[in-house]
Amino acid sequence: SGPGFVSAGGDLATRGPMDVALPGGEAVRIVAGGIATSGSVGRRWLRGGVAQHHLIDPRTGAPSRSPWTGVTVVGASCLAADVCAKAAFLLGADGPVSLERHGVPGRFLDGDRVAQIRWNWDRATAFDNAGLPDPGD
Repeated sequence: SGPGFVSAGGDLATRGPMDVALPGGEAVRIVAGGIATSGSVGRRWLRGGVAQHHLIDPRTGAPSRSPWTGVTVVGASCLAADVCAKAAFLLGADGPVSLERHGVPGRFLDGDRVAQIRWNWDRATAFDNAGLPDPGD
């Protein structure tokens, strides 16, 4: 099987180099694997005059009060990246440490600015994610 990609609601899996634009600006080249962003900016609504979003904190049953507006993660697959991005978002302030502990590259947005970058994301220009952990393993 040759190079190709699949875009799934903004998340992406690729076999072959692909430049991917990131929320808040910048771009990254994914060589193989997946990339996903989870956040509270895209799917929002008002309920009783209070802003709501789709990422529910399982501890409270309410929309997460994460300090991040978005978390982007690269992983061995699109599914792995999506699971890690959602978990890091929901973990709030503990999200960056959790990704670092698992050796997963992540980028955390606070508003429109990059607030945290973990696991040498800032030094990497291309990700070949075949060796990254997959939470399904």
